Amino acid sequence: MAVSLDGDEFIVETGTHADLWKFKTSQPVRGIDVEFLCGDVTYSTDGLHVIAPASSELSLRSCATGEETKRIVLAANNKTAAKAVGFLPGGNELAVACQVCKGNQKGLLLVVNLSTGLVVRKSRMDIEPEHLRTDPAGKWLCVTGSRNNRGCVLFFDAVNLKQLGGGGAH
Repeated sequence: MAVSLDGDEFIVETGTHADLWKFKTSQPVRGIDVEFLCGDVTYSTDGLHVIAPASSELSLRSCATGEETKRIVLAANNKTAAKAVGFLPGGNELAVACQVCKGNQKGLLLVVNLSTGLVVRKSRMDIEPEHLRTDPAGKWLCVTGSRNNRGCVLFFDAVNLKQLGGGGAH
């Protein structure tokens, strides 16, 4: 579930569908279909769009209409699956936590330019990522996931993607 920055709306994901609800009325406003939703839906910093991880792609959709306004292909070989995404401050870049489906590499943390769809920074992670949150000030990123079947939390500098710390669950 994602909550808009103004707190007026929230999105609930179920399989390949997400419903946008209004808190005030406690009623669904519209549905958003996504071909293959494989992670958390996230609101844009301006609240006008949501972005959904869809396997090796990201689908940006209008909150007003539910229509797809942009599709970003992360990997042409389908060896990388986006699991979580977050908008960085300013809304021009996305942080994307990806699971790698080849070799012994477990995860990648990417920063993608929203306008061009190009990866502008990346860093390897030794966890299988599940969720990602961005610091509203844009200083750090938090990625949760698993390592050796144990929960794990990692913190990264949002500018250079250097790991700042983290650890496993007890």
